Amino acid sequence: MNLTDKYLINPFMKEVNHKNFPTSNNVFKMIIGTTGLGKTYSTFNTFIPYLFDEKDLDLILFNYPLTEVYNKADALAVIRETKKHNVMIVTKDNIDDIDMYIEDGFKVLLPITNQWIIQNKWFTDKIIQQGIKVGWFVDEPHTWLGCSDKENYKDTIGSHNTTYDASLYKEVSKISAISPYVFGTTATPTTEHEHLIEPFGDMKFKIINTYPTTSEMISRAGWFGGEHHFNLNNENETLNVFNNFVDRHMEKNELFGKRVMMIQCGRSNSQIGYTVEDVLNLLKQNLSSSSNLIDNQIAVLTNDFKGYVNFKKTNFNNNSYQLIQEDVGEQQVIKDLNNPNHPSKFILFVEKGKCGLNVHCLKSFFSFRTTDKQMSSDFGYEPITNQAVQILGRMMRLWTGMSNKDFVKQWDYDLTDYVKSLNTVQKNTLLELNSFDICIPDNDMWKATVKEIRMKFNPSKVDASSWMNNI
Repeated sequence: MNLTDKYLINPFMKEVNHKNFPTSNNVFKMIIGTTGLGKTYSTFNTFIPYLFDEKDLDLILFNYPLTEVYNKADALAVIRETKKHNVMIVTKDNIDDIDMYIEDGFKVLLPITNQWIIQNKWFTDKIIQQGIKVGWFVDEPHTWLGCSDKENYKDTIGSHNTTYDASLYKEVSKISAISPYVFGTTATPTTEHEHLIEPFGDMKFKIINTYPTTSEMISRAGWFGGEHHFNLNNENETLNVFNNFVDRHMEKNELFGKRVMMIQCGRSNSQIGYTVEDVLNLLKQNLSSSSNLIDNQIAVLTNDFKGYVNFKKTNFNNNSYQLIQEDVGEQQVIKDLNNPNHPSKFILFVEKGKCGLNVHCLKSFFSFRTTDKQMSSDFGYEPITNQAVQILGRMMRLWTGMSNKDFVKQWDYDLTDYVKSLNTVQKNTLLELNSFDICIPDNDMWKATVKEIRMKFNPSKVDASSWMNNI
């Protein structure tokens, strides 16, 4: 039995086929799993087709928090995997066609953003009024559905938010009251999801499966390599650590193949700076000093700009450069980052990238953020690690130096047989390509995050080396 069957598919089937499931309304069923286990793949290839075919649902919503989380190609698998191939995929642009499709005997999959749902609350009310047999999958519910009320916000999300009104929780609750087919998939359940804090509303949370062990994930995940903690409030130390980290990143690119560094920049109003513009200047200084400044090397994904930032030399005597922005669509940037032959080696972000960013060669991470989330005094100021774990989760995908599509086609999503085909030099190259290094502020949140990842999510580089030498 493979890990996806053991930890995702079998628990799901056991849950939906339990004799008490049809009456399990007002329960949000949580499916947890580490990056690389196959949560999204299983959702579109198994869970949703099964509910259409065997439970005769008419409409299934798939909600996602950020545009980079959703990939239309993934959703198309639902059409292929259903027995009758009678699924129509509807978007917000033709949402009025849902009634027509259902009346004509079609099943409807509606992939939609969380924001659209909470801005169009009439839609959930309409579903309830029409009595449509509906299901709902919320992707990454730790983001918009991690907390049921602002009173719990501090102890679930880690900060105070007096305007938070739990809009998505309330909309999903409406559907959960009439349908047991309400699910969420995440690697990082919140304290409410884990019953450490009870929700304020009627809808409760239930985790229906468990994580695999780190040893079980060794052939299906990126490996935890080096970590370095630094004092972000010490400018000299920060700049020195950053430049050294960039140098090592570039050196590994030259020696072993493409690796991408993910850099978390400060917000525009950050008191200590390190905004996107600041970090671009730091990269310009570092890369130009070693003649590594080439076009399309630095990608930026923020709410304000998506594309590449290049530097055109304007004065050959004093190394003056003009910053040039090239607008490129988000999906194209992600495609380029995944391309082993594309020059992109850095991606800068502020809020994006916390979940669902599917780039297999992300293997270096540096944070310029002062974030140090913690619970209230009621819980002993325990660190809140969800978002930090999600960010490092972007590093946890397999990377062998070839495109993921080509690798999966030849080897499936597992390194075991691939490693058996390698010689000693090739194994060493894989060890470097598939291990990720992090450079993070020295605070309680990041310390707890690293401990959690090492214990619960990721095998180490040392473990991987031993495993490769013994299979």
